[in-house]
Amino acid sequence: MKKFSRYGDPRHITNNGNGYYTIEGKAHYYRVGMNDDNTEIAYFDPEGGDMIMIGSVLENRRVTSIVVEKAPKDHFKILVETEELDSAEADANSKEFRRGFR
Repeated sequence: MKKFSRYGDPRHITNNGNGYYTIEGKAHYYRVGMNDDNTEIAYFDPEGGDMIMIGSVLENRRVTSIVVEKAPKDHFKILVETEELDSAEADANSKEFRRGFR
């Protein structure tokens, strides 16, 4: 799957199976935020978006973990772990717009 940043840069989203996705693309910079006890990444925000955070929805799955991986200069690569939404959440997600990857 491919999305584009607000600057027109492609964001490649690969479904690796078993609830794991790789998201990568061009970015000169990005922001990473940690959870309250600084033990896990809470969000990843590449230049031009879209920000992805724990709890975001990606292909009708909830993001549970984000890992920043090594990437070439001016690029980013993250590994995202997800879990299935329950049927009520999946139904609600399909009916309303939510910010982030879908």
